[in-house]
Amino acid sequence: FQPLHTLRAAEKELLPGYHQFEWQPALKNVSTSCSIGIINGLSGWTSSLDDAPADTITRRFRYDVALVAALKDLEEDIMEGLRDTGMEDSACTLGFRVMIKECCDGMGDV
Repeated sequence: FQPLHTLRAAEKELLPGYHQFEWQPALKNVSTSCSIGIINGLSGWTSSLDDAPADTITRRFRYDVALVAALKDLEEDIMEGLRDTGMEDSACTLGFRVMIKECCDGMGDV
């Protein structure tokens, strides 16, 4: 894991829009062709909600960063679960996609 201050610095660089994301250190058993990115659904939105600017709302609800950390924690369990369902290791390394849809209320749907 990266120290918290490193994650905070990365958060600032990730706004706004879609940004490539690279695991440090690299994930085990994941193809190097796997593309990971973060999409900021509020990118380009100039309105405000409840008198809070959109960029403030985006910074307040960083579910994308929390999800990335959770996926890293669960990497082995996810891979084991895929293998338990009968998938071959080669199929497990092709990667999978996670999309976060975040509404204006700050509740993210994964």
